[in-house]
Amino acid sequence: MFSTIESDHRFTAEECDWGFTCFCDQRTLFNIQEGHFRPTIEENSADITVYVRVLKDSAPVLLPEEERLFLTARVCGYCIAHRRCLTAKQVITDDTFARHQGFDLATFGEKKWPQSDLSTFRVPKQETYGTFKSRVAARFEVPDIKVRLWVLINRVNKTVRPDKPIPENDPSLTVEAIRDMANPMRKGDLCLYFDVIMGPSRPYPPPGHIIVFLKHFDTSKQTLLGVGKVFVSRNSKVQDLHLIISERMKWTPDVPLRVYEEIQPGMIELMKPESTFAGNEIGDGDVICFQVEQEEKEQIVFDRFRDLEIQGLYSNPVHFYGFLQNRVIIFFRPKLREPDNDHPEFSLVLSKKHKYDTVTNREPENICGHDPIKLRFTTTHVASAVPKGVLKRSLDQSIADFMDSSHVNPTTTVILYEKLDVNIV
Repeated sequence: MFSTIESDHRFTAEECDWGFTCFCDQRTLFNIQEGHFRPTIEENSADITVYVRVLKDSAPVLLPEEERLFLTARVCGYCIAHRRCLTAKQVITDDTFARHQGFDLATFGEKKWPQSDLSTFRVPKQETYGTFKSRVAARFEVPDIKVRLWVLINRVNKTVRPDKPIPENDPSLTVEAIRDMANPMRKGDLCLYFDVIMGPSRPYPPPGHIIVFLKHFDTSKQTLLGVGKVFVSRNSKVQDLHLIISERMKWTPDVPLRVYEEIQPGMIELMKPESTFAGNEIGDGDVICFQVEQEEKEQIVFDRFRDLEIQGLYSNPVHFYGFLQNRVIIFFRPKLREPDNDHPEFSLVLSKKHKYDTVTNREPENICGHDPIKLRFTTTHVASAVPKGVLKRSLDQSIADFMDSSHVNPTTTVILYEKLDVNIV
């Protein structure tokens, strides 16, 4: 049994570094032998053969300034790099928010779900905010004067939200000082929201207004995606958002809406149209979700929602947020052969609360339309993906029941499948 991985690296006299940066994921180190998965690493050992080819390259080395700075610091050792450099990562933009499907404005430190793909900036701690802001603005090709950066903070209710814009009137303000103000405990990196000023309004933000982020729950597409930010008066009513939302979504003004507050994971509440933002304790950085309200007869709406639930889908943001809180990625692979067009390797995003039949009813889309009653599944060991036990069909069994209880990262759950000629019941 063997696995092969190729990598390349450029060594130069101008830049000292630590060598190759491409490694093989341990989860992929297994092979099929006699129809069964076998790990490449057994008894904590494996033979590794390395073939190295050295080529002379006279082309000059061109590195971005921030990467060159980080490489130089890394040569001096981790401790020195930590003292001299500050990683200001997870810079959120309106574009990344529009692609984000989950709580808050992005996924931060979530063990059960992949992190958001956000821009990362590595800068000296003593770099001034003005210099850093110019660097960020240049990355996104926006004039400095049109940019405001908001600091994100960890709230008591376990959400991460923009708190306030960084002051623009202090030329001596450093990145380290900003980080210390946002996080006095000095834990974690500096997280920012990249706010683009669309109009000539001054001062910014407008006095008496708060910044609110909007998300649209699309029932038909089963998506919950960001649609940008708005500034609203603290004393205005929730129903005043309807016109703003209709204009943002290019809908007619008479489209009926239901508006919810994303308070924290597990707590999503419907907002009363006549209530004010101040009365709902809405502040800077809060998230409000909306969906189009169905106007058909009550029985028709009930039947439509029931059909969605039978399919394992969701009729409102409250239920969909519950799905987000329990979602996992399950990888499916053919059990007795290498993947091919008729036996593909694929993944599904499912809820740990989904039942066995929900899984089988969704999978035929990926397993070439095979009859769900003729699919047989086998669980695997977490570390090696070696087959463990055949899953027996049970109407009460959920995904959480056959996930390994010692599993730290559910995104690595692997289920093997077989396409049978006979029913499994």
